[in-house]
Amino acid sequence: MGGSLTTRDERVLELVGSGLFEGLLSLTPLTLDDTVLAAPLPVEVFGIYDEHLRGIGPLADGSPVGELVRGLAAQGHRTFLHVAGDLGHESARLRRDAYLDAVRDLGLRSYGVVESEWRPESAVQAILELPADSGVTAVVAANDLLAAGVVHGATARGWQIPRDLSVTGYDSNVLGAWLSPALTTVQVDHAGLGRSAMRRLVARLRDEPLREDPTPRTTVVWRDSVGPAPAAHDAEPHGHD
Repeated sequence: MGGSLTTRDERVLELVGSGLFEGLLSLTPLTLDDTVLAAPLPVEVFGIYDEHLRGIGPLADGSPVGELVRGLAAQGHRTFLHVAGDLGHESARLRRDAYLDAVRDLGLRSYGVVESEWRPESAVQAILELPADSGVTAVVAANDLLAAGVVHGATARGWQIPRDLSVTGYDSNVLGAWLSPALTTVQVDHAGLGRSAMRRLVARLRDEPLREDPTPRTTVVWRDSVGPAPAAHDAEPHGHD
């Protein structure tokens, strides 16, 4: 249900008063108070989208980026670059913050954060402009489209993935598995989130205690775009500009 908070609140009140439903589920936040949300039928608010239908809450969880950084560090990578999305999105901010936290906590080096506004051409340009002596051996992109831009820029420089540069994405775009090499990414269980939302509503309808599903909603999928850090990468990647 899009539109402003006021518009959504009004629409929910209209549906509540229609007598057509036993319960309502809202995937976007509402400003209605608990009294309105409880009667005459339950309204379960499972906020995973903001008023612009951008992912928030569990959809914006950035913690898997920390797992990506740790996995890359375990393969010897020490200097990283992050290609961030549009920082107006909670998901982009949380992924950036998780990246910076992991780099700091592990004593690694971040060459920087590139703000791309989700545009793959910005990711391409970031790699083309990366100094040969930057020491960057791994790029953590905020989504798979940006990761594809990183791969494109690296290929244009004559670098091989992952021999010269390891690359990770996010969101498990179906095309990522068919890139060469296949893209390491984070898969989000959208169906599981939907089931969890409906369980919450049904539990309220039946006046039953809610049993939380412990199944993780995100999974890191390691593929061939990640490999060991180049042994001779103290100076620069293999290949040429």
